[in-house]
Amino acid sequence: MKAAVIGMGRQGVAAAYDLASRGAFATITCADSDGSRVSGAVSRLQSLVPNKSFAGVEVNVERPRELMAFLRGVDLIVSAAPYPLHKIIEKAALEVGCSVVDMGQDTEDALAIHARNRDAIDRRLRIVTDCGVAPGLVNILALEALRRNPGAHTLRAYCGGLPIRPIPPLGYVLRFSMASVLGEYEDEVTALRNGEVVTIEPLADLEEVEFTGLGTLEAFTTSGGTGTAPYTLRGKVNDFEYKTLRYPGHCKAMRLFRDCGFWTAVPVAASGEKARDVFCSLMERALENPSVPDFVIGRVVAIGPDKSVTAEFRVDQDAETRFTAMERVTGFLTAIVAHEIVAGHIRLGAQGCETAVDAGRFFAAMEARGMPVSWSETPAGTLAS
Repeated sequence: MKAAVIGMGRQGVAAAYDLASRGAFATITCADSDGSRVSGAVSRLQSLVPNKSFAGVEVNVERPRELMAFLRGVDLIVSAAPYPLHKIIEKAALEVGCSVVDMGQDTEDALAIHARNRDAIDRRLRIVTDCGVAPGLVNILALEALRRNPGAHTLRAYCGGLPIRPIPPLGYVLRFSMASVLGEYEDEVTALRNGEVVTIEPLADLEEVEFTGLGTLEAFTTSGGTGTAPYTLRGKVNDFEYKTLRYPGHCKAMRLFRDCGFWTAVPVAASGEKARDVFCSLMERALENPSVPDFVIGRVVAIGPDKSVTAEFRVDQDAETRFTAMERVTGFLTAIVAHEIVAGHIRLGAQGCETAVDAGRFFAAMEARGMPVSWSETPAGTLAS
C-alpha cells in the first residue's frame, strides 16, 4: 500500500514520521503546495528514520487536475492540510479510489462526507474524519467512558495545549496558526443539550478545573472540539459538551479582543489590511515561542446517577525527536488510524473517528507511543482532580 501525507506543517511531519517508524510502508510521500516546506520535511524525516525512504511532491490541492493526478498514485492519504481543504481532498479521493484520514474539519463538512458512506463502501474505501485530539481522541474517550458507565446521562470533555508555564502576554504559545485558533474562538459550538444537538456561543460558560500537580486551569466553550460526536451520542446521553483548557485569564483577554473588533474584516490601514489579518500577524509574533516546551492535557467525564467515570491523559514534548506535544498528539493519533486501516481493523465506508476505531486497540497504540490514558471512578456528583 502506498501512503502519502498532504500538508507538511508541524502535525503533518509528525504523522509522516509515525507512518514511517511504525509501519510497513517502503516509501512515504510528503506533499504540500510549498516546495521548500516539502524539501525541509523530507530532510528532517530522513534524518529521523534513515532506514525508510521519503519522496517529496509539490501539490496544490485547490487545482483539481493536479490533485486527482496525485491521488491516482496513492492508496492511503493522511490529510494534514489546513482544515477547509480536507473536504476537497476527500471528495477527490472518493472519485479516484483512495482512502483518507483527516485531522479534523468543520462539522458540516464531515457530515457531508459521512453522507457519502454508501459511495465509499461501493468503492471499497475507508474515509475517517476528525482523527486528531479534539475532535478525535476526546470523542473516542467519551464513547469508551459511556461504555464503562452505561448509566451516564452527561459527558464532559476538556482538552488544551499549553506551555509548561504561563508565558506572557496570554499564558499561551502557538502550536498552529493564529487563524485556526480564531476559528475555534469565534465559530459556533456544536453540543448536545437535553438530548438535542444545538449550537452555543464560543468563549462562554467559563469554569475552573483542577488538575493534580498542575493546579487550576480555566475551561470555556470553543468550536470544533466535539466534531460529529454530538450526533453519534444523540439518543445515548442527554448532554455532551467540550471545553478548551487554558491558564487563568486567557478567555477574558480573548473576549476583549473580540468585543473591540480586532477579529473583523474592517480595513485598519491605508493598505487596506483587515483588522483580523493584522491581529493574526501580531499575535503570531507575540505567541510564537518554539523554545518553550508544551504539553497537551485532557479529561473526559461520564457522569451518572451512581458514579462518574473519568479518563485523563497528558502528552509532553519529546526531547529526542523534538516533536512538540501538539505535534505528537495530533500527528501520531491520526497516523494510528491510518495504521488501523492498513491492518484491516476499520470497516469500509465514511465515518467519524469515534465510531471507526476499536478503543482498546487505539489506547494500546497510544501507550506504545508514550501517551497512556488513565481511568478512575468517583462517587456521583464529583469530578476527579
